[in-house]
Amino acid sequence: MKRILLGCVGFLYLAVLQAQPLATRLERLLNDPVLRTSEVGITVYDLTVQQPVFTYQDKKLYRPASIEKLLTGITALSELGPNYAFTTSVYYKGVVADSILHGDLYVVGGFDSEFGEQEMDELVGRVAALGIHRIEGKVIGDVSLADSLYYGDGWSWNDAVYEFQPCLSPLMYCKGVVSVTAHPALQDTIAEVYVSPVSSYYTVENKTRCRRPEAGKFRVTRNWMEQGNRLIVAGNVSARTTKLLSLHNSQNFFMHTFTERLRRQGIETGDYCFGELSLRADSLCVPDKVPPSVSPVHSDADSLYVRGKSSLSADSAVWVASVSHSLAEVLTRAMKKSDNLSAEAMLRHLALTGDKKKHVSASDGVEIIGHLIRRMGYEPKDYCIVDGSGVSLYNYISPDLLLAFLKYAYARPEVYTVLKESLPIAGVDGTLQYRMRGKSAYKKVRAKTGTVTGISSLAGFARTPDNHVLAFVIINQNVLKAREARAFQDKVCVELCR
Repeated sequence: MKRILLGCVGFLYLAVLQAQPLATRLERLLNDPVLRTSEVGITVYDLTVQQPVFTYQDKKLYRPASIEKLLTGITALSELGPNYAFTTSVYYKGVVADSILHGDLYVVGGFDSEFGEQEMDELVGRVAALGIHRIEGKVIGDVSLADSLYYGDGWSWNDAVYEFQPCLSPLMYCKGVVSVTAHPALQDTIAEVYVSPVSSYYTVENKTRCRRPEAGKFRVTRNWMEQGNRLIVAGNVSARTTKLLSLHNSQNFFMHTFTERLRRQGIETGDYCFGELSLRADSLCVPDKVPPSVSPVHSDADSLYVRGKSSLSADSAVWVASVSHSLAEVLTRAMKKSDNLSAEAMLRHLALTGDKKKHVSASDGVEIIGHLIRRMGYEPKDYCIVDGSGVSLYNYISPDLLLAFLKYAYARPEVYTVLKESLPIAGVDGTLQYRMRGKSAYKKVRAKTGTVTGISSLAGFARTPDNHVLAFVIINQNVLKAREARAFQDKVCVELCR
């Protein structure tokens, strides 16, 4: 009887709490222990009825971490559209005769962060389909789309070895990252180590020991202080283990592997170099016979191509192949996996919409985001945005500004539909896969996470029981234990969906 009575009291207590207005319940959460030693900025807005629900320190400036990808992604969807192509192309200049390319082969980078093994094989295969066995000229990588800075302002230099820290280049292969997998063998022997993708661009030193805890934790690093690519695999291996590691100089990794695979196809070639291919409308050609699986795509203008040009001069650029990925694909990885390289790629392509069409930089892309900020009625100079991913220590925005972007996206179905599908779903996938399971927010929150040292953030959309759509932004600042901030954010989302 006593147990039943306590259960009834508890039920009534929960009923009273749930009957309270949402703003009151959110106000209660400001007593959470995590806020005794840290700060938080919160804003919640009911998009269905166009009314603010709750605000707390929403005008203050905070470092956003990866929720800054929302600014980049929403601007990209607005300015470029979901079908915008991130393209890597191959051309040649010269003449193909007697199985020899009497001229140069160019690979033109387009900041395609999704370019991987399949795409590399596609380009190499299309070059092999030309029927050549030797390239008399040079194999040239064109990375002129961007400036020479492969690192962002305010990025931590000692994060260079980690896979989450992008090495920027218009030519990107597997994100400039390798996957190192160790398989255990007999006790006290060296583990079997496999690295993917396979390339002679790096070397491997295997210092592992199998089933020997005293060998220390399994670890993978490289001589990164020397800007080298000597992979050092060490520590105890008791079970199959995989680690990711970034390589130094993404564009060299791309071109080294590209030329290496050309040679595997029986195509003799010298070392690669870098240069710029001039793509003038009067010197471009697409062959009459183009395989149906590969279509000529160029990020500047399809109208540049002249099909079936009968007479080619030595200066004619002949299209060989292109591989592309859509903005929607790049955006999905940026949001679901919080991929920094994908966000930076979007920022560089935003820069192409401005006055500059070549040699774009992060600041050029940020300028385009600033234009949208101004159209929303805010002043860009009141904030500090220096990259597209949120990695930089220099970024400062307010919850209020980010809410404006979410409201802007929701008011435009062509933007909101694609954005919503790209966001992690609570308890289901992406960076929210293991959060809010078994709670009212399960499957009802789609939001972008953000985490750097001292910062934890969450921003996106929540659906209430009466089918209203709420936009929310939560930025926890000066919190050293990210799990405590995430627990607080989950509590907020539970209240939004209760």
